[in-house]
Amino acid sequence: MNGRMLWTALLASIIAFCTAAVSAATAEETAASLYEAAKPEGSVAVYGPPGQSSRRAFSEAFQKAYPDIRVSFEGAFGPAHLTKILAAHNAGRNIADVFINGPEPAMALIRAGLLQKIEPAIVLPHIKDADKWWLGKLDFIDRERKFIVAFWAFPSEPFYYNADAIKETEIRSWRDLLNPKYRGKIGMYDPTIAGPALPKVNHFLHDKALGETFVRALLGPDSGLFVTRDDRQLVEAVARGTYWIGIGGSWQTAAPIARAIPALKVFPAERLAEGTLFTSGTGNLGLMKNPPHPNAAKLYVNWLLSRDGQTAITTAVGQQSGRTDVPDDHVASQIRRGPKAKGFVEYHEDILAGRARARELAKQLLGR
Repeated sequence: MNGRMLWTALLASIIAFCTAAVSAATAEETAASLYEAAKPEGSVAVYGPPGQSSRRAFSEAFQKAYPDIRVSFEGAFGPAHLTKILAAHNAGRNIADVFINGPEPAMALIRAGLLQKIEPAIVLPHIKDADKWWLGKLDFIDRERKFIVAFWAFPSEPFYYNADAIKETEIRSWRDLLNPKYRGKIGMYDPTIAGPALPKVNHFLHDKALGETFVRALLGPDSGLFVTRDDRQLVEAVARGTYWIGIGGSWQTAAPIARAIPALKVFPAERLAEGTLFTSGTGNLGLMKNPPHPNAAKLYVNWLLSRDGQTAITTAVGQQSGRTDVPDDHVASQIRRGPKAKGFVEYHEDILAGRARARELAKQLLGR
């Protein structure tokens, strides 16, 4: 490299460093201004996922960063939130500032006209940087790319299996589960309700190599399929060998059982020809229209999507951020998205709409 090229490269590095420093300073000033505007409101109402870990994740780090803003956290599954929010709205009251939950309830809020466009509320410039997100863009799940942002995404475990009963090498495709030797040995979380199995059926229906023929064979009356709405029952049954394969259930439930009973394993997605799906779980963010605490809501949205916010939240709940600059060493390998992750993204609106068909087909096949 000659002297001119070296000088040009050095100058470019200096400009990039200065630009980054100015951007960071600007972001800090912007966050401080938002905080000052939110202080008089004193609170932000967050309607998020159930459980104490969610309550801590979505409350404690924010309140530590902004001690004058109390997080009023309501934890529940999406349908329960919908009922409460819609009832309050019909009575002329807006009770929520921020909605964080599954993609289907979030989409229902759009249809009810209760969410506002979220991008105008995002004032921290780095949040919109394309290279900060795993899909190369801020991950909106609605087709208009206006209302709902998925802030984490992870590969769904294909299924659990009992390593004492079957060998991993026996299965190379989802279609191998139709082998007669597995008849009566497969359990599944109920795919007719919201939960971990319904998205899988949606995936099967969208995959050209599987499709409806596969779903009918897997769920049909001759399959001997065991269906439950208790994911602990499902994974324990597989761990103890009552069933050899379990489709559905959560890693949070399975992890302690797998530590106690090593025969319980997660089947590696990379061994399946059709792979697995990527889900956003309950990591979907919506900003309510006419929120009771508008400045605090805006501050919360920016914090949640920032690197600091994502680091705090995902570490607390063991999830993986959709941001590529957030550490993932706290994420279990079974649900960690690799740097070259490829798979079926199931939570975007056009694909998500297929869950209705998947649910009805499952009801028909299971007689429910």
